[in-house]
Amino acid sequence: MMIQLSFNAIIKTIAFIFGKVIALVTIPLISNALGIELYGKYNHLLTIAGYGLVLINWGFLAKGIREIASNNKKTVDVVHEIISTRVVLWLVSTATLIIITTTVYQNIDALILIVLALVANLGQALNLDFYFYAKKNTVIPSIARLMGQILFLTLLLLFVESSSDIYYLFFFLILFQFSETLINYLFSKGILSIRKISLNFKKSFGVLKSNFHLGFGAKTSFLTFSIPILLIPYFYSNEVLGAYMIAYKIFLLMMGVFSIGTLVLSPFIVKYLQEKDDKIISILRLAVLGFLSVGLLGGSIVYVLHDYLIDYFFESEFKSANQYFFSFMYVLVPIWGIYTCTVIFLNNMILDRLYSIVSFIQLIIIGIFTPILMHLELLIYSIYLIAVITFISSMVYLKIITNKLKAKTY
Repeated sequence: MMIQLSFNAIIKTIAFIFGKVIALVTIPLISNALGIELYGKYNHLLTIAGYGLVLINWGFLAKGIREIASNNKKTVDVVHEIISTRVVLWLVSTATLIIITTTVYQNIDALILIVLALVANLGQALNLDFYFYAKKNTVIPSIARLMGQILFLTLLLLFVESSSDIYYLFFFLILFQFSETLINYLFSKGILSIRKISLNFKKSFGVLKSNFHLGFGAKTSFLTFSIPILLIPYFYSNEVLGAYMIAYKIFLLMMGVFSIGTLVLSPFIVKYLQEKDDKIISILRLAVLGFLSVGLLGGSIVYVLHDYLIDYFFESEFKSANQYFFSFMYVLVPIWGIYTCTVIFLNNMILDRLYSIVSFIQLIIIGIFTPILMHLELLIYSIYLIAVITFISSMVYLKIITNKLKAKTY
């Protein structure tokens, strides 16, 4: 087991490092080509399209890993149920967002770009990454992701040079997502049959309902961070959003560090929980300490270097992004490490109801106070607000998880 864990961790780490380097390179490539105003609009449109992924990713990654790893259902049945549900929810989300976008924007260019992003969402709906993670195989999805990123970077370097190339950019997002999905499909050994994908709306919404609590908690991160992105153009401008997104994108890269441990260790945590092994408490403590340490170290390094990053990689108009790095890197990254660690235990202990209730309260507080802070021209404090609420949520989770592990009531 330890040999397999080590091999998976090594491959995942190597793919992760290369992937994050590519992602880091694409940020200045895209932002410098588009300019600060259009870069802000680009991210605003992507965030709107991202709401099309909310239902598609309604906790189905965790659900797939959990159900396949537990062996309570046939793997092929779990795979087809999840993919069928995702496709139905993609159809519903896409139709809804197109109607809303047409009504609100009344702009053909914005509508076309959002439609292209929604097509890319279909690639994610068909992705079999959860199947490989449940089988303790992080190699295939890691390589698939990396190949997609390499393709995307290559196309960016060849074709995206100015703001007029924004349509190419959205088309390349489609190729990126579908290439990753195709690679996973080819290595799945026929576990998914396209002919068996069912467009049963009633059944799909039943699956969504049964997964409600887990899904709501799982989407808290996107919903939380989407609030400032959606509001900044209205309270400030697309230029401000463009600068804000530079710091936020690098923060997302830091968040990705924590995904290595969660995806690799999740099936093994399930095993220890099933055996009610006392080692699980030590694993929790070490994981929290490790994630916090990585967050502090990584955030500190990025903050120290951020002036050089902005000066060297970005056009001068993006220098205003410097003001957001302290709050993201020194404050939010370490807290997010603790939060991520507690959430992976919540998922594997099937504490979905607790997850959704705390997430709902968290989202409501942020949703109410973020517009107020922006109205008062306190944009940076909206980042601190997210940090404080996330820290409180993490402490609540940690206390309850520890008590349940000690009492073995899970």
